[in-house]
Amino acid sequence: MVIKNGGAFDGEGKNKYRSFTAPYTFSSWPEDIDGFEYLAIFGSDVNLRERPAADAKIVAVLSYNIIKPNNDESTTVKTGPGEDDWEFDWRKVETLGGKSGFVKAKYARSHIDYRAGFEKIRGVWKLTFFVAGD
Repeated sequence: MVIKNGGAFDGEGKNKYRSFTAPYTFSSWPEDIDGFEYLAIFGSDVNLRERPAADAKIVAVLSYNIIKPNNDESTTVKTGPGEDDWEFDWRKVETLGGKSGFVKAKYARSHIDYRAGFEKIRGVWKLTFFVAGD
């Protein structure tokens, strides 16, 4: 999932392609947007729906937007037998442009979720970190 969502090279000059971080949002997240309060839409043509249902009216179509989730109005689904075995099914969100609705949770992801870093060391790409959270 981490590399599937693309990444970004960092560096300057002849070292421009010396390191690579995935997903792309981790290294290119806007500094003026709080990464703990906002998520990114991972995908193109993701439907923003009026209510949390696949047949609900489409309010907008999102592609790689930054969104603000409303966890209290999001829906969850049970994923296992444990008390804490729940995950979001539909996320209630608002776009930076002010449109609100629901997106399938699999398309909404934090930029500080799982991420990986690679560096080119002596001509060979090596995984240098794999972390989640802050």
